[in-house]
Amino acid sequence: MIGARPSRWWILAIPFAIALMLAASGYRVGTFWFHNGQHRVLASADAGQWARASEDYTDVFGDTTRSYAVRLAGWGQESSTFVNSRGEEFALPDGMVARTVNLEFEAEPDQALTSCTISLIDDRGRRFDNGGSTSQVANESSACVPEETPGPSVAVLDTDVRGATPDDTQPRPTRWATSPQVVVPRNAEIVEVRVSFEHPDYVRLTPER
Repeated sequence: MIGARPSRWWILAIPFAIALMLAASGYRVGTFWFHNGQHRVLASADAGQWARASEDYTDVFGDTTRSYAVRLAGWGQESSTFVNSRGEEFALPDGMVARTVNLEFEAEPDQALTSCTISLIDDRGRRFDNGGSTSQVANESSACVPEETPGPSVAVLDTDVRGATPDDTQPRPTRWATSPQVVVPRNAEIVEVRVSFEHPDYVRLTPER
């Protein structure tokens, strides 16, 4: 017995089904790309000027906000070695240097500002982070806060207290300075400094050229 022929309407529907699948897949890829990189500028300022930012994020208790101000105070020394907060020194590959970025911050002591990313962007559009694959050195949790008084971290456990100062430290001051290092090629011309706590958001600081 000869089987029934497939409905021609079903066959005609195949291209539309494929198109819908590709569109859905593209949406997921686009969403992943957006939320896993630095794509949205919260605030910007030229060197020496304050950029004031407020951003939403989610901790274990739900949605909340962090607010802070930051300014690029200038550049520190350039070195062929990198020394982390534990005093461990790393020799950098030939052609690479550690550039010190002098930053100043303002924020209330209850704002969670640990574990930020400092990125340097050169005139070719390349991005170099403090930590990550481009720097070959460990990320420093004190890049945006004082080492001795870092203040609260993002609450991740039910037993945490949002905005609480750790028991073994004093409250963080309302204004402070940091000098994180970022490893870049020696000949890189830096045209932008970024401060980011949560992707895709960042603050853009423009150095003097």
